[in-house]
Amino acid sequence: MMYVGFAIGCLALAAAIGRFGAGRSRSPLFLAAMALLAAAAGAGIYTAATEQFGAFELFAGLIGVGIGLALAAAGYFLVRAVEEASLLVAPAAIGVSFALPIAAAVFLFNGLSSVTRYGALGLAAGAVAFALLIVGWRVRASGLPLNNRLLSTLLLLALVGFVFFGLLFFDAMAGSRAQDGPFLLTVFAVGGIALQILGYARRERFGASEILFGAAAGVPLFGGFLCLLLPLGGLPGWQIVGLAAFGATPAVALVFIGAFGERWRIPGYLGLAGLAAAAALLALG
Repeated sequence: MMYVGFAIGCLALAAAIGRFGAGRSRSPLFLAAMALLAAAAGAGIYTAATEQFGAFELFAGLIGVGIGLALAAAGYFLVRAVEEASLLVAPAAIGVSFALPIAAAVFLFNGLSSVTRYGALGLAAGAVAFALLIVGWRVRASGLPLNNRLLSTLLLLALVGFVFFGLLFFDAMAGSRAQDGPFLLTVFAVGGIALQILGYARRERFGASEILFGAAAGVPLFGGFLCLLLPLGGLPGWQIVGLAAFGATPAVALVFIGAFGERWRIPGYLGLAGLAAAAALLALG
């Protein structure tokens, strides 16, 4: 459970630094690319320190490439959605995409038998809380048609959900923690390089802000992903992913409210409280 707590803190910190850096960057794709490359550097150091390079296997690399490309696509569509004000959910509520890996952990990865009464209550409370968050956010005005905005939002949520589904799939295939370092190194390196290519295609340029804030966000990003992988096997996947979603979302939202002046309607604040309660129930479960 300690690792999950670290994961929540690291993911929230990475999101806050990324949001702060985005306000000072003219090259958002390079900012995201730098964050992933910094996370790749952290994964490389971890891999070397744990002597996992020699244990690298092809399946870890192949899964890592797929998840890395999905992570890059998610970063690209998030940047586009923010630029076009096309999101129909708050950036802090993107954690609703964790519904996909949670469902996979329960129904595909033999987690149903491990769902306790508190766990079921926590998952149900989290679903209701996320619904309140979606209703309670003040949707930004946009010149795009509603159908385009809906498609853009659903695509982004599906990509983020697929990334964390990939972590569970990798764990099911690996069966041990000996491949974690090479896997994360592949994920972040592929994602970072892909975003760099997309940044060059948009004629963006690196600057001091992208390097500084990207590197600062990448370190906790790597820590968050690693701390999600480490407890797998000891705790059910649905509990780990659920705690990450229900715990990190209120933390990120509070930072965005306090530091960036983001405002919600009353249902949104109730949803944040509901997520905190859901996380507490999952912890008991």
